[in-house]
Amino acid sequence: MAAMNDALQSVDMRRRIADYHVVQQRIAREVPTIVLWFRHEPQVYNSDLKHLSATPVLTTPFWNTWQYAL
Repeated sequence: MAAMNDALQSVDMRRRIADYHVVQQRIAREVPTIVLWFRHEPQVYNSDLKHLSATPVLTTPFWNTWQYAL
């Protein structure tokens, strides 16, 4: 699905929300589902940590550790 692929390639939260809205509408229409939970994990780090950046798929904050600097 194009909306899912687009959401997974972006860190722009507004764009991802719009894409996932399309995905959710299609799931509701084609595959009735009940989502029981979504795990939200905040990322906490020192303010002097540089080059920490979001990942489009939000799986881990450690995807670019070679770029980190203090």
